[in-house]
Amino acid sequence: MAKIIFLNGASSSGKTTIARLLQEKLSEPYMHIGIDSLIDMMPDKINNWVDANPDSVQGFYWQKSLDKNGHNLAHITSGSYAKKVNSTFQDIVVLFANNGHNIIVDDVCIPPKHYDLWKQKLYEFQVYYIMVNAEISDLETREKSRGDRTIGSARAQNMLVHKDKIYDLKINTSKNTLEECAQKIADFIRSYEVT
Repeated sequence: MAKIIFLNGASSSGKTTIARLLQEKLSEPYMHIGIDSLIDMMPDKINNWVDANPDSVQGFYWQKSLDKNGHNLAHITSGSYAKKVNSTFQDIVVLFANNGHNIIVDDVCIPPKHYDLWKQKLYEFQVYYIMVNAEISDLETREKSRGDRTIGSARAQNMLVHKDKIYDLKINTSKNTLEECAQKIADFIRSYEVT
């Protein structure tokens, strides 16, 4: 039976790098897929990453605001086509798993409903749900240094991404290096498989 490592965390928490490190550390092959992979496949004209009018955007777009302390917030929002892409993302993972592929999923599950949908879709597989967390100051520093992230997205996601979620393992990329976090996950999976 295929195994799935599900990494959930805010933008700039280190999920993609951890996924790549896990691919090297684990003895069995694991495919890696994240929502960014699907967004990269979408026509650019579908998404609006700058000034979105919700009535005209079919894909993903940002809703920007300020928190009570004046910090920028950028909440990712899904138009009709983006919702279809999210559903297809889940179906792709199930298809890979049904064909015997181990998979590392990296996603940002904001509403608890989104996380619950993943759990329903993946119920028949061995899934390790991993919280990937970091301090807000580190998330914002990484967000700025990457240069390809919308300022405020990490803060907005960090407020909600882990709310009402249950995990098998929690890691913090502010307290450990990405290499150490990947090793913790690999060790956890190995120990789980032995018992």
